[in-house]
Amino acid sequence: MSKDKVFTGSKTIKQNTEMKITNYIYALIMLGIFVCCGKNNETTNFETITLKNEYIDLSKCLDFEFVPLETTKDNLIGIISNIKMTEDRIFIFDSYKANALFVFDKKGKYITRIGSPGMGPGEFAHLAGFDIDVINNNIIIYDFKRKFMYYDLDTYKLITEKSMDISCCDFIILPQDEYAFFHTNGFECLGKNKNNFVLITDTLFNPKKAYYKAEFTTPIVSRNSSSNFYKLNNSYYMYNHLLPYVYKITDKTFKPTYQLSLDSYRFPTIDFLKRETKGKSDYTKLIDKHDFISSYGLYETKDFLWIPFHKGNMPPCTGFYDKKEKKGYILSLVDYFKSIGLGVLPFAKGNTDEYIICEIKFDEDQKAKINKNKILKEAIENKSSDDNPILCLIKAKQE
Repeated sequence: MSKDKVFTGSKTIKQNTEMKITNYIYALIMLGIFVCCGKNNETTNFETITLKNEYIDLSKCLDFEFVPLETTKDNLIGIISNIKMTEDRIFIFDSYKANALFVFDKKGKYITRIGSPGMGPGEFAHLAGFDIDVINNNIIIYDFKRKFMYYDLDTYKLITEKSMDISCCDFIILPQDEYAFFHTNGFECLGKNKNNFVLITDTLFNPKKAYYKAEFTTPIVSRNSSSNFYKLNNSYYMYNHLLPYVYKITDKTFKPTYQLSLDSYRFPTIDFLKRETKGKSDYTKLIDKHDFISSYGLYETKDFLWIPFHKGNMPPCTGFYDKKEKKGYILSLVDYFKSIGLGVLPFAKGNTDEYIICEIKFDEDQKAKINKNKILKEAIENKSSDDNPILCLIKAKQE
């Protein structure tokens, strides 16, 4: 065999080997890219909810039902913090003035007031939140004294109370005998996972999981009384009033499901919040100064999202997103009043799968001008502005 043939053969073997190595390296690179893409898709696979500064006539796409809440000397409601509904009852939570949880039937007839204020056993100092456990037939009230109080859903009598080692701004009952808690200062527990906004515990408050790294912390200051958690179609969701993300909570995951985009209205950046909110007693003034959204609420039904929000010294705006049409609108307070077409302003306080539950307050001047909706006019006629409010249940018109 000639040297040329040996040389050529060796060269061919070398080239083949180099090609195999090159292909192998390329395959590894592509695998890495696919893996990275897969991870990115897993963490960023959410829907962007885009709202535009456009007008919509809400009276043409929504239906309204009205529930006048009965007024007695024992059930005067001050400021509604939250409303929840079961199949046959309405629960009105007033943590600001009455410091009470009131129960009405679906027609607005008063049933009872749950619990007793005070500092002794079986009493609460200040109500900070509540939820309804239909499976275990309980109503759970969170007292700022760091305890859960459990009441029977049928008799409304206190069953037991449990002290807690943690405090929270809000909570929700999850399946599998778990609770989810939110705090603006985060939770420092679970070792390396400390300082997260969301903590999952068992029913004895033993930490199990922590989510949503608290890259900034703030005092409990908010212009929006809406809950940080809500339930829809047996799924559970959470959001922070300062950030544009909505997360879905399952038994194993905590993933973003929505990102809000509100046209020219901007959310504060993480860097800004890290820098400006720490140790400030009222950071909302700083947020206003920099022209950011300072707070928002989110209420969702199977058909639409309802997003009231604040910015600076402006009157609150209302965002509406049609899930079927995938189109969103932003209405100023004046446009909202015109668009809703009721002669009064409904303010959202809760949700069910079908309805946004709103509160309607009115003065005597407004009362005289309500003519468009006969049902509302009849509901208001026998009420004074000092009485308990009227609830407005809003749902999408069905084709």
